[in-house]
Amino acid sequence: MKTITSLLLFLLLISNPAFTAVDDKEVRPRIEVCFVLDTTGSMSGLIQGAKDKIWSIVGDLQDAEVVPELRIGLVGYRDRGDDYVVKVHEMTGDLDAMFDTLLAFQAGGGGDRPESVNEAVRTGLKNMDWSDDPKTYRTIFLVGDAPPQTGYDEPQLKDLCKIAKKQGIIINTVLCGGDNETRKIWKDAAQTTGGNFAAIEQNGGVQVIETPFDKEIQKLNRKVNDTVILYGDRDTQAAGRQKTENAAAETVSSVSRAVWNSKFNFSKAITGSEDLVDALSEGTVDVKDLDRKQLPASLQEKTPAELQSYAAAQLKTRKALQSQILEISRKRDRFLKEEMKKNGRNEDAFDQKVRQATRAQAAAKGISYTSE
Repeated sequence: MKTITSLLLFLLLISNPAFTAVDDKEVRPRIEVCFVLDTTGSMSGLIQGAKDKIWSIVGDLQDAEVVPELRIGLVGYRDRGDDYVVKVHEMTGDLDAMFDTLLAFQAGGGGDRPESVNEAVRTGLKNMDWSDDPKTYRTIFLVGDAPPQTGYDEPQLKDLCKIAKKQGIIINTVLCGGDNETRKIWKDAAQTTGGNFAAIEQNGGVQVIETPFDKEIQKLNRKVNDTVILYGDRDTQAAGRQKTENAAAETVSSVSRAVWNSKFNFSKAITGSEDLVDALSEGTVDVKDLDRKQLPASLQEKTPAELQSYAAAQLKTRKALQSQILEISRKRDRFLKEEMKKNGRNEDAFDQKVRQATRAQAAAKGISYTSE
């Protein structure tokens, strides 16, 4: 019976498109990306585009022959005198938590052109928990439309780029709009670290395409969310609840997230550690040791055996739903390709510039992608 169960599990894994055979001695490659984003008033279009496209970007980064581990950090910056100088989300593999921070970014402040670029890049280099493994592909995307403030006693961008180069961190720069002073500074920064410079439209130029399959994917994804069993203290459960609410939103971004989650996070509903279904299936907690007060009220009276059985049933339902999402997503992908073929793909959009830079640079770290 145990042999049959193991065989079924193996067949389920290899039927998942995200599954890549890796021998015991092989380690998944790692990608670490920190987005350093100007969040002043002129950047509202780019910020919205980033929210719309982040899950497509994440999926693109992981669509490799061997699916890489992905960690992302965020630094939003404005200037002294604004509501904040920098706002940071540390490097993490908890991508739903990262997305929650990105959703909170709103354009505001600015108005005097130079911004706290130096402090933002310094924060990206110093405050992120970068891997020291030379095989890890590590990059910063500096995105903005105005030059750095230079009147403060702080490390300047050109010196920070030299530090980044010594640390093996590539700085890619993306200029929004056509400010010529910023263009030269951005080009020099990228060149110093071996990164790419790209100029895009002020609003980011991203293409948001709705498809006939989006509503069905959203419907299935809401059912996936229903399989989550939040557990932990009040703050932990609140964080998990926020993730499921973000995932259930009726947006194009939520569709991309559902597709990414089913393909690259298969069998899980959210990232992080708030879901008891994941914890029990992975064996990171013992059902007998659970604090009943940290469970939903409806489950607190269940015996350990009943709780284990309930979680297993939720996992089974989840996998079936995710398999349906994957099947529909193939039709969605074909539709999107046809629409882009008819209307043309904006190669100068923010998400395309990230794709172009990362695919070439990751190849130098031995990360091969399944499509151009």
